Amino acid sequence: CHIDAIFDQPVPELFLDLFLSFPKAKVILTTRPAKDWVASRASKYRLNNGTLLPIQEPCGLTLPVALPLLGRHGLATVFELHNSLVRCAVPKERIFEIDVFTKSQDGLMRQLAEFLGLLVWLPN
Repeated sequence: CHIDAIFDQPVPELFLDLFLSFPKAKVILTTRPAKDWVASRASKYRLNNGTLLPIQEPCGLTLPVALPLLGRHGLATVFELHNSLVRCAVPKERIFEIDVFTKSQDGLMRQLAEFLGLLVWLPN
């Protein structure tokens, strides 16, 4: 089986397992302001869908369970700590960080293609 990419849940929760299994893999870390992530994930819809906490091996610990225990500030801190873990573990030449929520996306696809070693024609 040939797999080029994996993303979304449960990738953050299994990051260390995946990183140790594929130590030469390139990592695309998608970020956003932590408070915005909490607001989005803590919406009524998200709380009802079993979103896992972005911690390693959460063992079913979902946001509806964690929110009363940690509060929104605590959840934002957990999100920031997860991103810090990824930045710390992955060598700089193998990580590409993207914040499509608050940063300019000008030239982003070209930068991403270069990071992935893809030859892609993109108009100027």
